[in-house]
Amino acid sequence: MSIPRRRFLQGCIGAAVCGMPVTPVWARTTLGSAELMTVSDGHLRVPAPTPVGAALDSTPTERPCNITVLRDGDRTVVFDVGAGPNFVSSAGELVAALEDAGIAPADVTDVLFTHAHPDHFWGVLDDFDEPVFPEARYLMHAAERDYWIHPDTLPALPENRQVFASAASRLVTALDDRLEVFNAGDEVAPGIEALATPGHTPGHCSFVIHREQSSAVVLGDVVVDEAVSFAQPGQPLQGDFDPALAADTRANLLTRLAAERSVLSGFHLTRGGLGYAARDSAGRFHFEPA
Repeated sequence: MSIPRRRFLQGCIGAAVCGMPVTPVWARTTLGSAELMTVSDGHLRVPAPTPVGAALDSTPTERPCNITVLRDGDRTVVFDVGAGPNFVSSAGELVAALEDAGIAPADVTDVLFTHAHPDHFWGVLDDFDEPVFPEARYLMHAAERDYWIHPDTLPALPENRQVFASAASRLVTALDDRLEVFNAGDEVAPGIEALATPGHTPGHCSFVIHREQSSAVVLGDVVVDEAVSFAQPGQPLQGDFDPALAADTRANLLTRLAAERSVLSGFHLTRGGLGYAARDSAGRFHFEPA
């Protein structure tokens, strides 16, 4: 297995200093005859998730950006496209990471968006405003697409987030008729079902992958860390579009995942982001890497 360049799992620098082996950035598992993996788009340095009403801790923490990839026969499905070159210098590594995994841009057949925040959507076009994955279908929940292009969205956002709306609207417009929309419950690609998970954004969508007797759920930003999102899933968090709705969505989905023992893929989770939602004897959730 080749090691993707420049990006390693959270904590790998400290592990190297301590003489521990460095773990490759991606994680892998199988779903029937298909392969599910994550590759790294890099990382963000952002404040830790903060409950609504609590004082914001401005101390930045490093949050990985895991792109989920499903390879099944002649289909290669990529979930979200990372930040591209114009968001932060520590992200935008997706194309290089895919190349290290043996996947060329032209190999990608489907791109499914969980939502249109910068770290998930700004990597969709290249420097010439052409889609990075030239042969792919591009799909987004209709409610998510409509929210970002609505003229009332930008002025309603805080000033520091208005660029999110202006950029999302520009990218959606640039994709034009290449961007298909879907609704909750639709089969967006063979064996992949759209699961509405609103709250983080109005049209945030997760995806349930069904393969033979196995299943996995690509979460997007339903959960954004282990310490708060898993331990206190019902706690409304600052930064979500609708904190109360996002908390309900998070708690309900983690309950389902723990009961079904389905594989999950979390965009900002550590250790590659692939694993399970588990509960301890007190009923608290925790992330268990695959």
